Amino acid sequence: MRIATIIREIDSAVFQRRGTIGEWSIGVTDDPDGMRHAMTASGFDISRWHQWEADTTSDALAVGNLFVTLGMNGSVLDETPSTSATVFVFIASHSSHVDAAIRQLA
Repeated sequence: MRIATIIREIDSAVFQRRGTIGEWSIGVTDDPDGMRHAMTASGFDISRWHQWEADTTSDALAVGNLFVTLGMNGSVLDETPSTSATVFVFIASHSSHVDAAIRQLA
């Protein structure tokens, strides 16, 4: 999926709903199912999980870094081992621990 489309869809999923950008977390992974499972096993409520498959890892990282810069929680990986990556966002019930969890699980 193209960067502009992902950004528009994140805008729709996040900013058009109640809450603030700081309540949301973002990350990049090459294993979205594994990441969802690991986040759930770590005690995070991911009932508001959204994900998008980027065209390239670089695109996924660019989207993730953009939203982190705008105030979203999360740690965007510097690189991922595969040629494709998924951008994911969610509202976390334990948002103060999200950065460390995403780094550890990714």
